[in-house]
Amino acid sequence: MSARACFTAVALCFTVWSGVARASVPDGAPPPEYAADADGRSYRVAFDPGDGLTLAVGTAAGQGDAVEPGVALAGQIGVRTVGDDDGESARWDSAHTILPWALRPHVSGPNEWDAGLYRVLARRHSRSPSLVLPTLPPTKLAFPFDLALSLDLADVQVRSLADDVGRVGDVTVIDGAFLLDPLRNGPYGAFLGFGVGARYDVRVRDIDGDSHAEHALAPFTAGVVHLHLEDTRGLTAFDVRGEVVPAWRTDGSFRLGVEARGRFERTLLAVNDTPIVVGLSGDYRYRPDPLLPNHEGRATASVGVRFFP
Repeated sequence: MSARACFTAVALCFTVWSGVARASVPDGAPPPEYAADADGRSYRVAFDPGDGLTLAVGTAAGQGDAVEPGVALAGQIGVRTVGDDDGESARWDSAHTILPWALRPHVSGPNEWDAGLYRVLARRHSRSPSLVLPTLPPTKLAFPFDLALSLDLADVQVRSLADDVGRVGDVTVIDGAFLLDPLRNGPYGAFLGFGVGARYDVRVRDIDGDSHAEHALAPFTAGVVHLHLEDTRGLTAFDVRGEVVPAWRTDGSFRLGVEARGRFERTLLAVNDTPIVVGLSGDYRYRPDPLLPNHEGRATASVGVRFFP
């Protein structure tokens, strides 16, 4: 499956989503999480797609080293917090992802696994954002953005090569970005962040017994765009992030890399208030390498359970 097909599928899911879910809500209380039946017994009707322990199983296919469709297993712990809102001061909202992992074993082709330590997206929301200049007297200007900070720590992707000639490991040691959000939608609904980032990556190649490590450093030269949409009850969510990363590399060159990932998720039903979710995700990476495919893409379809939502 080509990289273009991966992201065409994700874009198609977003188009479907836009017709059945409202992307944003104004500041205020979220809809009630529970409803009651005719006998007065409560059941859950709203969920937080960023909270809980998620375990999923599905199928994945990719392009880059002739990866055939195979089984995919994945999991992560999510924690989302919303700061206190007194109507006057700014509020910090944050989405934490702890120990995300994915395993894609292939009987007749290369195996892959991903793992991460920690990811966070922290957003500073203000009802009346402003920019103050230190003049005499101070000058206050309108500043129509919320501020956000994203941070990824210790993301690792390891894959074996075709014909069992070796393995390749990509490690994102740290990836941080400062973002501006013009939508200013608070904790629910829509987020559109764009800004600059810094990151440090290491690629380790072990091919035919010959090991080599290449380091890449982007000192706030990366351009980042991050879009997140979800409906008011948390039943449907769409998230996509892209980075263009000019970086200095071990050989002294300054080369461009590109990364993108996206995910569409829908809660189909809940069993005893435990949501069952289906998802379609894709990722793409362009990285110049004389020994490996420069373009790599993958698409995954899955069904999962979110515990402790």
